[in-house]
Amino acid sequence: MSEAYQRVLKDLPLLTTDEREAIKARIVARGTLETNTVSSQMGDEVLVLEAIVDVVQRLSGEVVSVYELRRMNGYTGFKTKAISLLETLGKSSGTRLKKIAVLTLGIELLYRDLRDQLLPCSSRTLMRHVHRVPAVLDTNFPGYAESGLMGWITREE
Repeated sequence: MSEAYQRVLKDLPLLTTDEREAIKARIVARGTLETNTVSSQMGDEVLVLEAIVDVVQRLSGEVVSVYELRRMNGYTGFKTKAISLLETLGKSSGTRLKKIAVLTLGIELLYRDLRDQLLPCSSRTLMRHVHRVPAVLDTNFPGYAESGLMGWITREE
């Protein structure tokens, strides 16, 4: 287990009841922690699926899970595209957290691009068009990928 996780487990009994309730409320507001467990048990392409699930739930209200997307017919082709996408983003994004943030932003921009073209925007459509994420990012942030600054399009808070 990581050091941070060990520190949290060690400090948990020291928290007051109000602090524990606040943490519990944050976890409930954020949703289940299932997606983090999913990505640690499966390949990196699941990061792309998690980003797709996040974007479609926020922008269209479509309720879909990573497991449902993995069972779709086109998953094998998607997996190849997703791995290639992650390799491309990994070269210029920096840390894993920044890569996830850039990926999520790229999926959101792809969603908006498809919608602007009057195409139906669903999780399935995003899976079929995921190879276009670098092009959409380059359109919105010209030159960032070439110069290795893709990680700068997201800010740390």
